[in-house]
Amino acid sequence: METDRVDIPKSFWERLISDKRRLALVGGGALLVLLALAWAVLAGPLAGGGGEWGQARPVALDPIEESTEISRSAEPTATETSSRTADADTDTEGDSGTRESEPDGPEFVRAPIVAYRLEDALWTANEDGSGSRLIASSPTGAYALSPDGTTLAWVDSGAHTFHLTEVRSGKDMVIGPAEDVRPCWAPDSSYVAYTGVASAHLQVRAVMSDGRGDHLLGDGHSPSVSQDGRIAFISSGAPGAMGPIVVTDTRQKSVELPTRANAVAFGGDGLVWVSIGAGVGSERIMTSRTDGSSARELIGSSSLDRPVTYAMLCVSPSGDHILYGTSGDDGFSRAFVSALTKPSPVSLTVRRDTYPHGWSADGSRVFFFEGNTFQGETSALVRCDTSGFGRVTVVRGAEL
Repeated sequence: METDRVDIPKSFWERLISDKRRLALVGGGALLVLLALAWAVLAGPLAGGGGEWGQARPVALDPIEESTEISRSAEPTATETSSRTADADTDTEGDSGTRESEPDGPEFVRAPIVAYRLEDALWTANEDGSGSRLIASSPTGAYALSPDGTTLAWVDSGAHTFHLTEVRSGKDMVIGPAEDVRPCWAPDSSYVAYTGVASAHLQVRAVMSDGRGDHLLGDGHSPSVSQDGRIAFISSGAPGAMGPIVVTDTRQKSVELPTRANAVAFGGDGLVWVSIGAGVGSERIMTSRTDGSSARELIGSSSLDRPVTYAMLCVSPSGDHILYGTSGDDGFSRAFVSALTKPSPVSLTVRRDTYPHGWSADGSRVFFFEGNTFQGETSALVRCDTSGFGRVTVVRGAEL
């Protein structure tokens, strides 16, 4: 007897094709798997806030307006700074002197660039003056270049606004109202602290280098940022006036120290600050722990026969030297450099007024401006080593 022949599929795919309902189920399952994989790829950047903002930093500033707390990432790292520097021009350096270092902290790359003012504009150049680049029109106002050389923070003193300008692209971002006080960058260039203005009150604020996350730190002015992300500032009504020092730790709220000063930086025993009493010769540069305890004198009176104050405290990248100035209300200014372990001030002033600017990328040289343009003198950006020798004019006509 002859029976009907039945063709049996010989493979999985043949059997699958023969069963259309099973084929539809398998196809739908595969589509769901693909969609899940796509969501997993996209969800990471979205959850991290996008770009570098979600990466580890010494301090991560959330855009919360009225909080004085700062969230802290797990560990400070210098790898992101290295990658930022690699993307910058080869002729880059951090603006001399806005970084304060502490022993045994993370090391951050500083690019060899210096910022300066020339012919009513802000420029950057290599430390030898070559490779000059016009950044922004700015006849007056404080400024500071990020250590990685990619962003210039500056104050438009006429409009009373704070700006961030990208060095390579020239993109300018207006952040908000500000007082004409020098900003201070974090060592990894991720954010900058500046003196803002709100309802006629001075506020210390911080903002990311790309303009995001403008953040209130507290009432005061003249901020300084440590290598591990702490921020110190003066809590008083006006720049130059004596007031309490406030230190904001990245792990707790702000603490007001039992110390009064008109300028502060991280260095020495923890903090370096200026104390001024009544009368000529009362100015002192002091150091203390970051809680204000164990205060002692680093540098005594300037021994000048006129009322002056110490100003522009710039601690070297290695934390072993300090560049500073003495200034009077008539525009008089002198610049000095001294070791912090065994203070012995070296005068950088030869004939004309001098104004401290900051440190070279490797910390071996200091930059300062020479010449008082208000008195009709020709000014220049000058550099020398910490002994005061090896003077070199970097940019003629440059000024603070």
